Amino acid sequence: MAFKLGVFIIICIYLQVSNCALNKQDYGVHLTTDSAKWVEKCRAITGTTQEEVDAAAQGMFPESFAPYISCLWFESGVLKPNLEAVPERLKHYWPVKVIKPEELSQFIPCAKSARELGSDVPINKKILEMTKCHYKINPGKYIIF
Repeated sequence: MAFKLGVFIIICIYLQVSNCALNKQDYGVHLTTDSAKWVEKCRAITGTTQEEVDAAAQGMFPESFAPYISCLWFESGVLKPNLEAVPERLKHYWPVKVIKPEELSQFIPCAKSARELGSDVPINKKILEMTKCHYKINPGKYIIF
């Protein structure tokens, strides 16, 4: 169950706040403050633009977006390189009032499918595919910064 919660929370960290059904005040203080640090670092590393983030908020995830989304997942500390979630970090960042436990199980197949892509598939590509899958499940609760 903790893994399910973790996968869902990680995915939800990444959809544009202004294009989302969730309000920024629902994110909680930890996610709100720490995400600004992740964004600054990951944009500096990857060169991702606001336009690319806005496109992802609308469900458009080009291959060039993979390094940025991977950076966010790893900088947050909620995802291990083997695509397993870190439950303690997820609970720290994502309030239960936003994501209900019963919503989490629908996201598990996304992480499983990504892990099964094979060892020849780069981790960035696996994370991008997992992200696309999560977006398709519930775009209204998906956020990205």
